[in-house]
Amino acid sequence: MPDAWFQQLIADIFDVGHDRVTVLGWPYWLPGNEAPAALGSGATVAALREAQRRAMLNRRTLVGLAPAALAALAQQWATLDPALATSVPAGQAVAPEFVTWLESSVRHLTGMATVDRQHSAQLLDSYYETVVGLLEKSRRNQVTETRLFTLASSLAQTIGWHRFDHDHHTAAGLYWSAALHAAHQVGDGCRGAGVLSDLAYQNIWLGQAGTAIDVLDHALSRTQDATARSLLGPLRGRSWPALSGRDREVTPPQMVGVSSTTGL
Repeated sequence: MPDAWFQQLIADIFDVGHDRVTVLGWPYWLPGNEAPAALGSGATVAALREAQRRAMLNRRTLVGLAPAALAALAQQWATLDPALATSVPAGQAVAPEFVTWLESSVRHLTGMATVDRQHSAQLLDSYYETVVGLLEKSRRNQVTETRLFTLASSLAQTIGWHRFDHDHHTAAGLYWSAALHAAHQVGDGCRGAGVLSDLAYQNIWLGQAGTAIDVLDHALSRTQDATARSLLGPLRGRSWPALSGRDREVTPPQMVGVSSTTGL
């Protein structure tokens, strides 16, 4: 890894701001690292940390993740088997009781009314920092690690909505991508499908209905839970009217996986 001085020189050559070098760290500030990390690449913890770092640099934005990168991520989720969490031998042991306290506290924060979100944003960020730090440095067994990844996914999903509400769409997409990584790591298909639906909703909001339908198709392809499918199907149906005429020719207006008993 180049030392700090050489990294500044390289940044000057690529016309990258020095603040990005400092915040993102090597090699994440290099051009070409903007797309989400591939699922199944063993980079789940790095993806969780990178979402936080990039969000610090991306404030109000009117674009999310690149449509092609998002579609590729959804396809990976639909086709790759999850790499289940394994214990990490290094670092100080984390007590399961502490993880239980984190889970309880986060459930309370994520369950707060929308009007109170302004008061919980910084707290959620601090919990996210704590959980990702434990995944990076702590020693734990497989059960505890699975709980930490699940907690990280929940936090990233909620923080993504906070960013969405403030029109920080790039940051929201990055957090939801990280949430998908963590859910896939522990094989939580329902949570992963939920995160994909968040990304799809964002793309509808940003006028990218074709990408939203691609993402939802991948989510439905791997989701057997009736409740999840009954929510994903209508969202896909609502995406179709927003398509251009050319896109409608290649994407039929069908409600995939809708349960007739949901009433949605």
